[in-house]
Amino acid sequence: MGANYSSADAGMERLRLGCGTSGPFPRRNWEPISSMRSNLYYFAPCAAEENLRRLDESYRLISLARDGTKLPTWEFPAVLVADAQDDLHGMDKSLPKSDVLRIICLLDGEWQPSAKLKSRIFALLPREAPLVTLAKTLEKAFE
Repeated sequence: MGANYSSADAGMERLRLGCGTSGPFPRRNWEPISSMRSNLYYFAPCAAEENLRRLDESYRLISLARDGTKLPTWEFPAVLVADAQDDLHGMDKSLPKSDVLRIICLLDGEWQPSAKLKSRIFALLPREAPLVTLAKTLEKAFE
């Protein structure tokens, strides 16, 4: 499994690494930072809820009450999937101040977001968007 090290090689490795271990520095498979779970907020029930639940485990699904009585403590990175007409009405005051939160709106037809929300909206998708479309859009939103 490992390479053959002479005692001189092992000593040089210890000196290079600044540690007093006997032998080469142990190699570890650390999980990359980019594999941290991303926070995916949505209002339940949601037309895309079934597809959201079918996404891979890299997303942490967090459902929100439609009446807006209990808004979350936002954790980032984050995307909010919302019905533009109902869910976002009046929410611009309760969204985090930074532009870190991206919003994906699910629509039945055309809609013009308010000026405050316009800069935060990442994508407008049809309410019945296929899973692959939703997954690709989410992937891009978290980049």
